[in-house]
Amino acid sequence: MRAHLLAAKAVPEVTAEPPVRPTHATSVRTPHHKPRPIAFTPQKEGGAEAQADAAPKVVEGHDRYVWAMTRYLSVQRSGGEVTVYSELDRGGRLKLTKVMAGSYLPVKKNTDKEKTSAALYKAMRAVERLPETDERHAFQNREQLFVFDATCDEDDAVEYAEGVCSSGLEDQLWKVTELTLPVSRDDAMKRIDKAISKGVFMQDVYAMRGPRPRAAAR
Repeated sequence: MRAHLLAAKAVPEVTAEPPVRPTHATSVRTPHHKPRPIAFTPQKEGGAEAQADAAPKVVEGHDRYVWAMTRYLSVQRSGGEVTVYSELDRGGRLKLTKVMAGSYLPVKKNTDKEKTSAALYKAMRAVERLPETDERHAFQNREQLFVFDATCDEDDAVEYAEGVCSSGLEDQLWKVTELTLPVSRDDAMKRIDKAISKGVFMQDVYAMRGPRPRAAAR
């Protein structure tokens, strides 16, 4: 069981541009955690919380809070169908960071869409050759940031981030696309490229609403 985040100590601050390191696609492997119950909500990750149509700027003139999560892209074969899934995982205790005005968000450079499409196709062909099981096989992981304005104190910020994760952002699978076997390379790549190009899950940074202001004490 994860520790409750309200017990977290001081939130660290980011005051300079962090180094940018690429995250390369991994070979096909079984995800580090067991498959979760599937709840299909395509392209609506986090409900209305994640404002995907307006990615946050890397630098802003006001303070912000940010936390990182790892997105796993995986494939699963069931009979003549190969399904691609996306899921988010915080990897244990959520770490919230305060980014000061004028400072850079600690964005990591993730694998681009073209290489992700190629990795997905390779993973699809790999599971096609494997004995059929219920296992999902991860072929890529990406670090993504979730950002909101620092209009509250640290305790409220941590409580908000924890609540967003536990209410649907984490521990849920989203179906990216399906492929029916057998399939030619051209047909497979058309479907894969379409899913990747339109996928909200490919963003590196997401704007969050942040906690609602507390009612003033009377």
